[in-house]
Amino acid sequence: MTDFTQHVPVYVLENDIDHCIREGHFEFIALHGLSVDFTTIHPSDIQQALEVLRTGFARAIFISRPLVGSLHMDHIVYDATALATKSFNMIKSNNGVLHGINTDFLGIHSAVMSAVPDPKYREVLVLGTGPMVKAAVYVLAKYFCCRKFYLKGLASSDTVREMILDLDANSHITPFSSDANPSRWTISCIVTDTDLTTDCRAIITKILHLQSSHKYSDHRGIFLDLGLRSGVEDSWSSLADDCSGWVFINPPMLQWASVPATWEQIGIDNMSAFICSSAENGPWFIDRTVTGI
Repeated sequence: MTDFTQHVPVYVLENDIDHCIREGHFEFIALHGLSVDFTTIHPSDIQQALEVLRTGFARAIFISRPLVGSLHMDHIVYDATALATKSFNMIKSNNGVLHGINTDFLGIHSAVMSAVPDPKYREVLVLGTGPMVKAAVYVLAKYFCCRKFYLKGLASSDTVREMILDLDANSHITPFSSDANPSRWTISCIVTDTDLTTDCRAIITKILHLQSSHKYSDHRGIFLDLGLRSGVEDSWSSLADDCSGWVFINPPMLQWASVPATWEQIGIDNMSAFICSSAENGPWFIDRTVTGI
């Protein structure tokens, strides 16, 4: 591990205290003996925070999930994923140059790889257009060779459609309707950041059961439920009770790769740090095949 000062100042850009972003980092921080001070920055004070970041008095700015994808800043260099998805979840400074970085895609890649042995060449149903959905679609298209996508409400999915075609112009995109007959589809991956609604329940249940009853029982479906929950509405995972042929992935499961990737970006460059493990939750790790580090 590099020589970290005991006190690591980090800003969190948020409208309200984001407990999830802090909890996601606390265990990793404890494993490596770091003392981190999370300081709230309101979006209206972002320019002041960027200046502090440039001068080196803060290591990074973490972006609260409700704000990811809503920020438009000049004079920031974006990494490949942030550029493709038009969203980033952290900002760091490198010799005074600000970089917008998306580490969510690493968590998605890792979770998918851990969920099934055969993630490639899936037909994908996309419900939603938020930044986490875009990050997931980016991973599925770029790393897992998914080329057939079903989009609900193409008018509102233009940004997702454009991103898919930018990644591969030969991708096949089909409109999805909740009153369609799914029996002619072979959907084995669903990505959503929306709430489970009555009009979607019936058709999604049919899709789940179709995949579960597929003769190739070892080919499990992947359900990426990446939304923020705002109430006590039904969870998509409630549909999994009698659908053993699917693996459900939610945001907390993404942190085992995205959290260490975030800290690597701001100074932990000894990758042996990432084999540390928690007795309760298992290892923190990074996938070098994706990051290239």
